[in-house]
Amino acid sequence: MPDLMKKFYRLTDLFTRGTEIVIGEGEDAMVLWVAHLNSFDRAEVQKDGAAARARRLHTLRPTDNEMVIIEQTLAESTRDQLIDQLLRNKSNDHYVKAYDDIRTDKVWREKIDALERGDEQLRDQGDAADEQEIERLSELNTEYLEEMSRRQAQFKDESRAELENLEDEEIKDAFRESIRQHMASLAWMDESRISEIFYSLRECNSPVGPPFDHSSCDHSVRLCPTRADVRRLPDVVVDRARDAIIALSVPIRDAGNSAAPRSSSASSERQDVAEESTVSTPTAT
Repeated sequence: MPDLMKKFYRLTDLFTRGTEIVIGEGEDAMVLWVAHLNSFDRAEVQKDGAAARARRLHTLRPTDNEMVIIEQTLAESTRDQLIDQLLRNKSNDHYVKAYDDIRTDKVWREKIDALERGDEQLRDQGDAADEQEIERLSELNTEYLEEMSRRQAQFKDESRAELENLEDEEIKDAFRESIRQHMASLAWMDESRISEIFYSLRECNSPVGPPFDHSSCDHSVRLCPTRADVRRLPDVVVDRARDAIIALSVPIRDAGNSAAPRSSSASSERQDVAEESTVSTPTAT
């Protein structure tokens, strides 16, 4: 590598957030570096995920095993069963709609602000915290959860009404499309995770710590030359890398409080909402 490029990578490394992960134990232990993804890398991850989703969505054929199973399910299921399953498949959408809806409500926006910061502020007061205020904050949290449930149920009822107005064949088409979209979303998540690790996992010269010594590191060399190499990594490496990537994704301003448990569901419940749940298929009884 030319000296100029070495200086460039060393310079960028100085301003790159990251963390160490230790793989293995004893003499076999090794240190790897997980770099915080920059805006360019993040954009590439999104492109990779979008491409995988599009590829999966547009290469599915009626003769594929998954689609054959879907057609068998459709033949064995009643109209009501298909509607119920479609509503279950939409449960994540209903949650997101309720989450966004409650935050556009001026009154609830203020209440949520109180929930998201109130428990932290009360903890900071220590023994001086007002027990009555703590109890009222807990009551407000319960009220929030009930309101979220109510709004989710409202969106579910609206979806049910729309489905009830469809013809039988339209319901079947909606079910087919729901499964196709779910499989495409799974492809998006899988490829995005592979791409994140491909860009973030780097070689590291540090001895096993703590403490770690990165004086001889530039952290510019990717551990995996290709995405295919990422897929061959042991599960423990993938899991550790994913945990580090998630931790590095926490905004710097929130990192100082990330270890403190929060009692308010309003501040934490959406953490994994983007994770798609498995779409099951109904069978006739």
